[in-house]
Amino acid sequence: MTLAAIPISKGEQPPRLPVDEPPPRRSVRSGRAVLVADDHNGNRHLVCQLLELEGFARVDAVANGLAAIAAWEESAYDLVLLDWHMPGLDGLEVARRIRGLEGELARPRTAVVIVTGRIAEADRSACFAAGADECVAKPYTPDELLDALDRALRGGALS
Repeated sequence: MTLAAIPISKGEQPPRLPVDEPPPRRSVRSGRAVLVADDHNGNRHLVCQLLELEGFARVDAVANGLAAIAAWEESAYDLVLLDWHMPGLDGLEVARRIRGLEGELARPRTAVVIVTGRIAEADRSACFAAGADECVAKPYTPDELLDALDRALRGGALS
């Protein structure tokens, strides 16, 4: 590859090459705390790594719904990512309880995203009825998950 010199007159600015800017969605993540609740250790580990790499300030993880409620009560989270099917409390029940506790404890609304292997419209509706801001069907790509998290942080699919 050969680069040709571009003649520049005295006092003239050289042409600027286009610079790839970081995706704007990253800014919505900076300084944000996330709680990941998934009973599958491998999924939990991979999701946490992805979220840390993609700019979330703090990523905590638990393995079941009861632990998710306890963690949410003890610490402030901007977003909670829940697997629908977990032992004890499932993701839908965790979402319902978080919404109830927000009112009781006068806490600001937490963005809630539910991940599920179910893809029917009735299942999506069940997620939203439980208080989720977004619902993501498995299998998903990292970009699909990140886009859903970003939408939830900006106000959810319903806004």
